[in-house]
Amino acid sequence: GGRWIFVAVSIAALFFLPLYLRSLFQAGETSWVYPVGIGLILGGAMGNALDRIFRHEGRVVDFFHAFWGRHSFPVFNVADSAITIGLFFLLMILFLPGLFAAGFSEKVEQDVADTVQDR
Repeated sequence: GGRWIFVAVSIAALFFLPLYLRSLFQAGETSWVYPVGIGLILGGAMGNALDRIFRHEGRVVDFFHAFWGRHSFPVFNVADSAITIGLFFLLMILFLPGLFAAGFSEKVEQDVADTVQDR
């Protein structure tokens, strides 16, 4: 059940996420994390929506089944993985904005150089 609700949510994401990304760029955001994260979410949403629209009974095909020791994770697909990784990127920039800030890699290089020089 809920096939068309999930399709509608995916279509809404396909409409609103690019608008959100455009507003970020207009506000001067330059981090690569936003377009990559939003692109992964859009790709995953589109993949799941196409499965729901064109597959028999409107079901998404899940085919990866992962284990860790005795623990069995839920079965998932590539689209689910893309959505999860994209959301992870967006949460990382939300909670750790300095990690992806422009100039961050130069600061790390300088810190490493200072540490080596101190020894």
